[in-house]
Amino acid sequence: MSLLRIVQPGAVAYDFDYWAMHVSAVLLCLHDHPGLATSPARLLGDPWQAWSLNDFRGAIQPAAFNQMQALIQNWGAQYLLADVLNRDTLGLRSPLLEAISEVAEEPSLPQLPAECLVSGRDSYSGSEFLDRCNARIQGDRRRRVHTSADLVQFTDLCILLETDGPERVAVFGEVEGNHGEYLGQERYWHAKSQLALFGIGLVPQQAYPITLDIVSFSFGRRAVVLLGTRSNVIGDFHHVVDAVGKFLYFGPRDEWWRMLQPGLPDVFAILVQYWSNPVSELLSALRRSLVFEEHVVQVLEQATTPHALTTPQLIQV
Repeated sequence: MSLLRIVQPGAVAYDFDYWAMHVSAVLLCLHDHPGLATSPARLLGDPWQAWSLNDFRGAIQPAAFNQMQALIQNWGAQYLLADVLNRDTLGLRSPLLEAISEVAEEPSLPQLPAECLVSGRDSYSGSEFLDRCNARIQGDRRRRVHTSADLVQFTDLCILLETDGPERVAVFGEVEGNHGEYLGQERYWHAKSQLALFGIGLVPQQAYPITLDIVSFSFGRRAVVLLGTRSNVIGDFHHVVDAVGKFLYFGPRDEWWRMLQPGLPDVFAILVQYWSNPVSELLSALRRSLVFEEHVVQVLEQATTPHALTTPQLIQV
């Protein structure tokens, strides 16, 4: 059984914040994903956490970024989608929470304040989140995240919900960056955490409408979102990954980036300005117009660990 609906995306403002969100996702992936063969962590040695673009370019081989571009598009999409949901860039936030509430049979979930973040042991920040988060796990509220981390250790995203009481609730989900259509197959979910209640899949090379399914399997239901990689946000992200790679190859003195579409040159001007600054300062400058709590900005500016850069919102979980 499948309850298919089409999500009509909201109007996208192609402004500084929009493009900064994309560039930030690339930088966060470089910083936070140990699976990348030529990440700052692998190339620069300890202490590497305050790496700059200048440091990274000096250590990376000229073609190395292009060689891992597909991985950055895949893994970086997790950071992008977390931002997309938090900022409600596509108008997907409410429909997804409503679908999750149907799956979980919890009608109150769509009305609760929510924040999405990257989770899982395959990122530094996700691993630290699992170890520190005290929230109850939706799907089995007898369990808390940090005491049952082994059951959700390979999930990709977590939506933290603020309840009326003292407890937070954690809803875990998957991101499939290469074969989004697999999310509709039961065998895909058999290999995933049974506590993952939603999935967001990217369908390569298609201008796919945003679809939202509640799909029934033998073990239960899952909320499934599909987006095409030629849709505006995902297609733009792939374009930005390519542009960041080109920027690292040519360096800050070549001003080819001024010919990019409106809004994006303003972001690359920040990359030039902060070329030799720690990545925490660069990210803080890129996200200057986003609605951050004061302590988040402070942590970004003083970051010395991967956790401080990628999930400062977890200081109080």
